[in-house]
Amino acid sequence: MATLLYFVKLALTGLSPAKLVERARAIIAAMTGNAVYATPVPTLAVVTTATDAVEAADTAVLNNGGKQDYLTRDLRAQELRDLLTLLGSYVQVTSGGDPEKILSAGYPTRKPAEPVGPMGKPGDLVATAN
Repeated sequence: MATLLYFVKLALTGLSPAKLVERARAIIAAMTGNAVYATPVPTLAVVTTATDAVEAADTAVLNNGGKQDYLTRDLRAQELRDLLTLLGSYVQVTSGGDPEKILSAGYPTRKPAEPVGPMGKPGDLVATAN
């Protein structure tokens, strides 16, 4: 019998910097003290520092909103996305596809694949010569 493997769902694209910080803090809180993930790569301290940097840069944008502030915020947000992606890979490998272990790290799981079903017949096809 085949074992159903679950996969980490990142869903980081399209998040505002505030939502990205919120998601990162939830993941950090879930992984702190979690015995399954004893030695995360990257470390939670690195992810926390990056999260703080995004939060500070977003505050600077809200207070001032200059071009440099926007650029800095966007760069810090991308760095945090990259770190959360690496951390998601670590969670995937360490969990072995176990959905309970993945969820305990604060990451959601992807919906398992399902068969599409039978294909319908194409209708009203006409062949023409050019």
